[in-house]
Amino acid sequence: MTENRITELFGINPASSVPLRTQLERKLEYFINSSAPGTVIPSERVMAKCLGISRVTVRNAITPFLAAGSIVRHNRSGTAVAPKKVSDDINVNELAIGLPWHLQPVTTLKFLCYETLNTQREFWESVVDDFNAENSNCEIETVWLDKVMKGHAMLNFIAENEIDIMLNSTMYELPLESLAMELPADLQETAENADYVFKDMIISDKSQFRYVFPFQIVYSRIFYNNDLAEKCGLKNVNERLFNNDKIGLMLEALPQLGKNKMASSHIWCHLAYQGIVPDEENMELLTGVLDRMCEVRDFENAFMLKQAYSLDDAAKFVNGEMLFFDGASPQLQALGTPVFELKQQIAGQLDGTFKFGTPVGICIAGQCRNSEFAAEFIRFLASNKVQKEIADTKNEFPVKKEFFKYAAAKQCELSCEYTEKLLKKTFLFQNSSSAQEKAMYFCIFKTRDLLEKMMKNKISSAECAAGILRSWKNFRGRKKI
Repeated sequence: MTENRITELFGINPASSVPLRTQLERKLEYFINSSAPGTVIPSERVMAKCLGISRVTVRNAITPFLAAGSIVRHNRSGTAVAPKKVSDDINVNELAIGLPWHLQPVTTLKFLCYETLNTQREFWESVVDDFNAENSNCEIETVWLDKVMKGHAMLNFIAENEIDIMLNSTMYELPLESLAMELPADLQETAENADYVFKDMIISDKSQFRYVFPFQIVYSRIFYNNDLAEKCGLKNVNERLFNNDKIGLMLEALPQLGKNKMASSHIWCHLAYQGIVPDEENMELLTGVLDRMCEVRDFENAFMLKQAYSLDDAAKFVNGEMLFFDGASPQLQALGTPVFELKQQIAGQLDGTFKFGTPVGICIAGQCRNSEFAAEFIRFLASNKVQKEIADTKNEFPVKKEFFKYAAAKQCELSCEYTEKLLKKTFLFQNSSSAQEKAMYFCIFKTRDLLEKMMKNKISSAECAAGILRSWKNFRGRKKI
């Protein structure tokens, strides 16, 4: 059968809201019912290639017809339409007469993943392939989520695509109990297990461990152009960044950078990642940070004060036009690998503040067809092999403590002593309602005008701090923190 004929007979519409498997099942049913016994059905590999879908999807569509006996699979000649039954009135329980093992349907679970950057896809494709290779009685099929959906739209997508396992996000704006089923006890207990990092972190509410298993932690970091740092004569950059001395490094670098280079990315990112909740009791901390920022003076080449588009500072950094970039790995991965030597560090925290860590977690969808297999996949994410891949492939921090330390040493040159300090200073975000997460959002989006006025000497640091406090009170009241 030619490729054109296969497309004509079994072609599906990827843009349809009807799941791909359901579309193919309908086409197969019509073909089987209208074809003579012995008519050959294209192989899974050929059909997947011609239709532009995964082989797992093809297999899932074919399996019900194999189980029902309407098609048969021969070792040499492939799959074909089965001989018609003499009577459809005879209801035979195939289990009672011994259903051949090769007709037993393989359990396939659908995994919803929103991590679609090239590096992230490489990681997930490798993980899913490895899991499928090790588990002959269960397969994972990845469904890629390429746009933001919230509330009922998200629930509808999950139902229509028959999702069993999913990456969790606060962006869904859905309570976990409406989205997921409770994890098995052993996975819920990871928060108390000394092999994981959670016991050392500050976690305000551990109840979400009932539903979500965090397998990775994302930190905002300070990335830097090491080639540029060396040209500026900067010494001990990693250690000084960990000790929160980025401003000191900027002051040393600015005279050497020239007018075509920036010292650092958006000014509000620098403030947000200090971890200060701008309440009255923290005014001394906030004013101290603002005073330190004002020491830079050369605002034209110091911080970016405007934002043209969401990744304009990352683009400047990747293009070699910036010394320091405050952000997360995916922001750089979206733009490509810089041509210079890239280094990174987790910035230290002031006394009285915390480093914000955001967990990437996975949960079992409430409609999951086989929660035992779903739990096995989650346990696979906690395995040593995958936890090391998170550090090596994704350039992120795993939750298994030994591999967290490995990642800290590999990526940020942190010793065990400094890694322990980092863990004890980490506040783990778990939902979008925490004051700490709201404060970071507020600092990034609601302080820009005030910070620009301060850097241009239109207001003092004390006036800027007072303005931020007033704005925060209004923001907090509206957001009901």
